[in-house]
Amino acid sequence: MLAGACGAHASGSPRAGEPTPATRAGTARYTPTSGDVNGQALPIFAYLPPPTDTLSQASNILVTLCMATYGFTSNVPQIPPGQQVAPMYRRYGVTSLAVADAYGYHLESGSPLRTGHASPTPTMSPAEHLVYFGTPSGTPLRPPGTGTSPDASGAATAGAPAGGCVGWASRQLYGTQVDFSLPRSIETQDFFASEADATVQSTFRAWRACMASHGFHYQTPLDAAGAFKGGSDKPPSALEIVTATADVRCKGKTGLVTTWFDVESRLEERDIQHNIVTLSAIRNAMLAAERKAVTVIANGAHG
Repeated sequence: MLAGACGAHASGSPRAGEPTPATRAGTARYTPTSGDVNGQALPIFAYLPPPTDTLSQASNILVTLCMATYGFTSNVPQIPPGQQVAPMYRRYGVTSLAVADAYGYHLESGSPLRTGHASPTPTMSPAEHLVYFGTPSGTPLRPPGTGTSPDASGAATAGAPAGGCVGWASRQLYGTQVDFSLPRSIETQDFFASEADATVQSTFRAWRACMASHGFHYQTPLDAAGAFKGGSDKPPSALEIVTATADVRCKGKTGLVTTWFDVESRLEERDIQHNIVTLSAIRNAMLAAERKAVTVIANGAHG
């Protein structure tokens, strides 16, 4: 994202008796169903993994089953669930006045981006590591139950699946590994292309004029957000609060978010049609994997 182009000019001191950011924080929390554009999502998101933990749950069940067939029934690393992030969360910066008023550009209470879902990986023996991850060259896949347990010295097992139990679990769900590089590339490239679009640039100019009327001078909303360390542990300053609230109000006044979303959607629709065969295959594989995952979870829940 672009860095802040110009410094802001405003005192931003709270008025006497005005609630502080800390006391206002309870009025704004992250909600997984929220979005910046009335809950809508960009077209390319239909071809990317959904923000659910169904696949990670199923993978953990399958990996645990696979590891057990080779004699490892404990200390099995768990694949962390996907982040439950609303599709359009902060794509165009802060868009909620309640969030800006309470947090400025900081992440609001409950945001999964505050902590994420990373979990420490247990220390594994060489044998466990081989079975879990597989060998670099891979070995012929043997169905679960046909592997040889490690001997008393902890030597590597024979017949470890290609790609380890993680690779085996992935093949059970997807059949073959699904390459999401194309839709991810479209998402990234069209975001930057939309920034440069003439219609969006015109809206940026209107937003800049609105911000200037409040005493703030930035080239784009992302510049304004980048001028403050929204990810820091320090609470937002009064200046950050008044800047963010002016930002949100100017976005609403100029229709910036809707315009930006419409332009980005148009660019994505064009690229989706140019790559529809490949993208359709990716989506079909993804949906099939989701269906298999639901079955695996149901069977796992019943032993």
